[in-house]
Amino acid sequence: MSSFGGVVFTARGRTLQLKAQTGVEIKYTRFAVGDGELNGRSILDLNALVSERKSLAISKLKVRPDGTAVVGAVLSNQAVVAGFYFREIGVFALDPDVGEILYCYGNAGTNVEYIPAVGGPEVIEKAIDIVVVVGNATNVSAVMNTSLLFATQGDFQSHVNDKNNPHDVTAAQIGALPTSALGKPGGAASLDSNGKVLSGQLPALNYILTSSAGAPGGVATLGSDGHVTTAQLPIATSAALGVVKPGANMTVSADGSLNAPAPPAPYTLVAATVSALGGVRVTQVPTSGNPYAAIRVIDVNDVLIDVTTAKALATYTPGYKATFQVMASIRVKTSQTNVKLEISYTSGGGAQTMTIINQPMPVGEWSLPVAVINATTATTISVVATASIANQVNVTTNVQGV
Repeated sequence: MSSFGGVVFTARGRTLQLKAQTGVEIKYTRFAVGDGELNGRSILDLNALVSERKSLAISKLKVRPDGTAVVGAVLSNQAVVAGFYFREIGVFALDPDVGEILYCYGNAGTNVEYIPAVGGPEVIEKAIDIVVVVGNATNVSAVMNTSLLFATQGDFQSHVNDKNNPHDVTAAQIGALPTSALGKPGGAASLDSNGKVLSGQLPALNYILTSSAGAPGGVATLGSDGHVTTAQLPIATSAALGVVKPGANMTVSADGSLNAPAPPAPYTLVAATVSALGGVRVTQVPTSGNPYAAIRVIDVNDVLIDVTTAKALATYTPGYKATFQVMASIRVKTSQTNVKLEISYTSGGGAQTMTIINQPMPVGEWSLPVAVINATTATTISVVATASIANQVNVTTNVQGV
């Protein structure tokens, strides 16, 4: 920011300040900033900036007990059509005898800051405070724009440190109970010196009489072994839990396991239906004797490509010749990256390499085309990924037998 080293009274400002000591009001009207150079001019003789570029509404006025006042404004580059060097600043006030005057003035000389025009990449907003001498003046005011008023960091911290309820918040507003509600109906329980609820505020305690043991609505009784007697256990039904008794064709082991005899041979497995479990029959079995219907053989999830060389994601060696389907998706994090995804395998025509993708991919998540291959037995299927930038691409892929 421009360095002014202080501001100086103009002759008209000094006259108004002397008038204020006799009771005349000092009414600050505005700030102004500009890019003018003094070039030998006397500040005492000025009644305007040398080259005013922007007028600022007053946003702060604080009269202090030491005979000074803090006057503030906000400088922003809103509505600045052409940029300028912030070199001069002035505070204007209203003299009841002559009208608006330049009260005090400062010039930074060569220690200036450039204020760019609106619409560029830089947004400027600066709070400017100037301490001016008011002496014994008892009537100090300002023409203020209330839309620009805001608290300084010091004002805010002072408010945070005020522990005397400055907003006069009531207990009801924060859902709290007043101390007068302690021990009262609808209030809160009181605690004794041990942190326990006072006995007078405890509800009546309910006990189960011994005469209720084993009676309906009471409690179960225990036998000499510490277990509930069998007479008090419910019997299981199709609609309710309970105990069961082994039938004539079942035995019970010492650990409570139930043992059933093997079914007579031949045993027929019940066929499965859409609503019941059962057996299913494979209608077509490959030469190897292993059914192979939509079995996922490779499944890797969100693997980070952390190198720029080829990275093997997964491999699988089929037990017999079969057709496989390869599906994949990629996630590019923060920067466009060239991604290459290949499948290596051996078909009836020999060793093969199929490229699913090899192109620059923008940031985002992308589903890749599905590839179908026919691989021979005892030859490895490999899925390999390459990224031009490390740690930018995650790959998810799976290979299924079809």
